[in-house]
Amino acid sequence: MSRKSTMIPKRIAQIRFGLMDPSEIRKMSAVEVKTADTYKDDGHAYKQGLMDPHMGVIEPGLLCPTDNCQYQDSPGHFGHIQLELPVIHIGFVNLIKTALKATCNDCSNILLHSEPGTSPGSNPEQSEQDYYRNRIRDVITKHGVGSTEFSKIIKEVEKVTSGTKRKVCMHCGSTQGKVILDKPTTFKEKHDNTERKLNPRDVREWLSSIPPEHLIFIGMDKQNRPEWVVLKVLPVPPITVRPSITLDSGDRSEDDLTHKL
Repeated sequence: MSRKSTMIPKRIAQIRFGLMDPSEIRKMSAVEVKTADTYKDDGHAYKQGLMDPHMGVIEPGLLCPTDNCQYQDSPGHFGHIQLELPVIHIGFVNLIKTALKATCNDCSNILLHSEPGTSPGSNPEQSEQDYYRNRIRDVITKHGVGSTEFSKIIKEVEKVTSGTKRKVCMHCGSTQGKVILDKPTTFKEKHDNTERKLNPRDVREWLSSIPPEHLIFIGMDKQNRPEWVVLKVLPVPPITVRPSITLDSGDRSEDDLTHKL
């Protein structure tokens, strides 16, 4: 019985986009890639290489070891690379900058007052945190997270939390420096006469300590974590989305995506 004959169609209720949990990347991975080599001289793929058949097969007659299906029935499977050191994801540099500027360099709490009566609004019973939390939720309800209005309110929070009045954390009393981004991915924290470079490990530890209830102030929800944008595990796409081709000379030519890996 083929795989196709046993497939049961299901209706998709919703699609949710978010960051990938490193543990989820490992869980969905069919193989850990440990070598950049692809094929041996005899034409077989290296085990735990970038073309390991556990990630799918692209040639007729071969079976995928992961699902025991031929290429026309196998969708392919992700692998993963365990990184020796954390690496900042260049696509989320602005998110990291916002998070570092808006939170304490010691306790990682948002640099907004939590006491009643600190709201810049008209409600004397409200805290500064509640004021901005309610405004952000209102913008999400009316305009959505992809809107210009959402970007503006997050930028407003970043401006308030990184202002001159936030030199000392109201939660732990730590002195705050100025977070500087040297593009593309180098972060520094500058105090009066000193400057400290934040390596990816420093950045990840800082982000990992941000409380879940404070993520809304940097534009995130509780189902994602900011430290996930500093990669410890790199997902490797299935071979079916980066197939190699055989040239007239008989040599193999790898996909550009495989070369980048």
